[in-house]
Amino acid sequence: MSIEIGKRVQQVRGAAKLNQREFAAKLSTSSGYISGVESGKTMPGGEFLLRIHQEFGVDVTWLLAGASATASPPAPDMELQPREAALLDNYRHCPDTGKDALERTASALAQSKAGKRSA
Repeated sequence: MSIEIGKRVQQVRGAAKLNQREFAAKLSTSSGYISGVESGKTMPGGEFLLRIHQEFGVDVTWLLAGASATASPPAPDMELQPREAALLDNYRHCPDTGKDALERTASALAQSKAGKRSA
């Protein structure tokens, strides 16, 4: 089971385009700890789970169990382009009112573009 958790941690790190050292620094831990988790030799602890949720928005239920009722994980083969990653990072650091405004704006722009395609 811990090897599956390790694969999901690798997936999060890969989506963030970070090496183990960079990923560990963002999570205030060591690259050895990350290596242990990713290889399935170390089970992630509470502090790690809290930090990965806070820093990367990871659903802890998905990370531990592989499924979640609230959100789908990023597809392993789907890599964010730099502009997409920057947009996501900005969104994650916004207050709730900013997130609401961004969501409304994105929705309006997507609907506008969809309307132009059908015209």
